Amino acid sequence: MKENNSFMLQPIYHVCNKSIEHFTIFRNNDEYSRFLLSLEYYKYGKQKEKFSRYLELSKKGKAPEIDKSKQLINIYAYCIMLSIFFQNYA
Repeated sequence: MKENNSFMLQPIYHVCNKSIEHFTIFRNNDEYSRFLLSLEYYKYGKQKEKFSRYLELSKKGKAPEIDKSKQLINIYAYCIMLSIFFQNYA
């Protein structure tokens, strides 16, 4: 039976990523920060530079502007732990 989801104008998704065998994904605060920065960077879609290059240029004060004209998702909540992370977004 097909569900009727016509009342949902913009669905909210729950994303969970878990490491294999409880492998630690985030080993320190810098890795947590990098993850959060990458979420902010890519929620606007494809950018002119890869994220790693963007960070490299940022350290030199030469980072390009993030193109915020087409925001793809709104992140409503997230939970980051050593070996798992969750996100709720629309």
